[in-house]
Amino acid sequence: MNISISEKEKTNENIGEDSMANFLEKFQSHNNGVRQEMIDKEHALKDFLIDIDCLKKLDDWTDDFNLFDVLRITNMEIRHSNILA
Repeated sequence: MNISISEKEKTNENIGEDSMANFLEKFQSHNNGVRQEMIDKEHALKDFLIDIDCLKKLDDWTDDFNLFDVLRITNMEIRHSNILA
């Protein structure tokens, strides 16, 4: 079987076009998936913010929370500064 140069070039062009089309299809599919994931996260965040009353139960507990007490560095001002920096 003897293939001319122009036939080989056409075959190579077809392979390149198929590869590019395949790449673009996968890229668009991935891009659509990422876009949908962002939309889902945005909806979840909006739903959470709308239902912010669920956090009211934590108010009493969070009013007394002090990270420096938890870390046992309440009286160590240099460490306060390091954490805040």
